[in-house]
Amino acid sequence: MEITCPECKKSTPLQITEGLCCEHCQTSFEKLKLAKKALITTSAALAIGGFAGLHADDFFESNRYPLAIEYSLLESCSKGSSEVSYNRRREELFAICTCALGTAQEDIDYKHYKKAPIDLAKAMEAAVKECAN
Repeated sequence: MEITCPECKKSTPLQITEGLCCEHCQTSFEKLKLAKKALITTSAALAIGGFAGLHADDFFESNRYPLAIEYSLLESCSKGSSEVSYNRRREELFAICTCALGTAQEDIDYKHYKKAPIDLAKAMEAAVKECAN
């Protein structure tokens, strides 16, 4: 194995013995620390980490609607017609609507909803039937 002397920049064959030194300038390699070069620089690692951090939220909750919109969708669904006035029935409807919204969100993400809210309404209508059973 050959190493390059940090003093004179010449290559020296490396033999595993005590008292290693450069054969050209006799500088001792005793305190020399050998390290491998990193595969990526610190700035590249920070850039990759920053990019991943920005998109991590989309990965874990890419289909989550803003809370105000979720609430209004659940509220309008659970109210149904004006004839429904009993609290117990309202609680049952709210549970069904919560289930329906969760199911519909799996198929219609928020970006799709903003472009075509009618698609979410159709998906919720189909999901209500499943959740009511």
